[in-house]
Amino acid sequence: MMASAHSRKAYFQVFAALVVLTAAEIAVVYVPGIRRGLLVSALVLMAVAKAALVMVFFMHLGSETRAVKLGVILPFLLPAIYAFVLIGEAAWRFLS
Repeated sequence: MMASAHSRKAYFQVFAALVVLTAAEIAVVYVPGIRRGLLVSALVLMAVAKAALVMVFFMHLGSETRAVKLGVILPFLLPAIYAFVLIGEAAWRFLS
């Protein structure tokens, strides 16, 4: 395993990005008149972005081999894809 090449500044930048994404998630919930499907999609996308930041920087996947990255990322992507399929299916049933 390779040593991490991230500096302390990079960790604080990622932390700041996570704080901003969390604030955006809270702000999206309080937007008046937003449709439920759009709200859920926005929240899921922001959660995936936060998970990606954590995986790359705090789990040090940025410096790993391609096989290790795929072995960790694919199990995280499958539930997200499944969630979007379920959201689409629920929206289809609601609109029908």
